[in-house]
Amino acid sequence: MTPLSDLAVKLALYHTLRNIHREEKLHDPDNGLCNTVYNLARYLYHERDTNSILGEFRKLCTSWPKYSGNYWYPVPCPEEEMYVGVDARSNASRYYNYCHNMWEGEYGKLRMQMLEFCINELENELS
Repeated sequence: MTPLSDLAVKLALYHTLRNIHREEKLHDPDNGLCNTVYNLARYLYHERDTNSILGEFRKLCTSWPKYSGNYWYPVPCPEEEMYVGVDARSNASRYYNYCHNMWEGEYGKLRMQMLEFCINELENELS
């Protein structure tokens, strides 16, 4: 079996993101979007394609206007929770590691905004 083409990876990512958006049960309080995308893509598609799907997602996140600047933690720290004297990239990773629920509050809203942005970008690209 051959790996997915670039178009097929984008379609797989689009369907993965739509499922995450639609199914609240996929919003694990301990996992952000990257882990959720990886785990769902691994379930839905062949394991060898999972890294391509996640890579495409990470690349897409960098074009989100609120992108934290941190490739591994793309959702920024909510402004009211910023650590003083720490840059945005470091704030993103620190907040992720101490957050009790990735999908609640302002941080959860930012995560959903990024998810919706990525879905819209893929819809535009694939139409």
